[in-house]
Amino acid sequence: MNMEKLRAAEVRFLLNYPGGFEHPAMLEISKKHKVEKMCELAQTELAAAAFKNPETVVETLQKIVSRSSLISVFEKPKFKDALASMSKSERQALSDSVKALLHGDEAEGFEGLARCLAPYKMDKWPLMTVVQSYYDPERNTILKPTTVKGILKFFEIDDLVYNSRPSYDFYTRYRDYIHQMREAVEPSLAPSMTAFCGFLMMSVE
Repeated sequence: MNMEKLRAAEVRFLLNYPGGFEHPAMLEISKKHKVEKMCELAQTELAAAAFKNPETVVETLQKIVSRSSLISVFEKPKFKDALASMSKSERQALSDSVKALLHGDEAEGFEGLARCLAPYKMDKWPLMTVVQSYYDPERNTILKPTTVKGILKFFEIDDLVYNSRPSYDFYTRYRDYIHQMREAVEPSLAPSMTAFCGFLMMSVE
């Protein structure tokens, strides 16, 4: 990983946006993404107690995906149709996987979520990671293919190879790298993992 490039990107960003994500332009972007509202939705409606009712959990997943500015407008109706097509047992499995992902064995939940979405060709990185990114924004971030590939290439993270098929191993290793980079910059550039990845994306561009 090229830390010199990260330091140079930090300097450039702070010159353009003094105060980092407290700069008016960055605050305006944050408002458009409604990050606080999305996090509140996920944290409230996907609390551990909510999983007593799988149907409610599935409805919440639909709400999160449909309202998220980080999910492609092309994927939103496809995801909605996929949920509507699932049998009762599939919806139960989906709910169980998300519960494990957020409140139990994360690896088991991630792999279970992929199994639930794969038959509908919805096991894509943004859909696989959006819920975690809102539920725990200090620890997780959404993975968007173009951004991930750009970050890996620009910052010369050579021991991590992107694959369009989501895997828990890649997810955790990528997340670890993002945490390392986040800890190396000014706190104003990283109020959350997703915001920090926004800074990295802007640096790559």
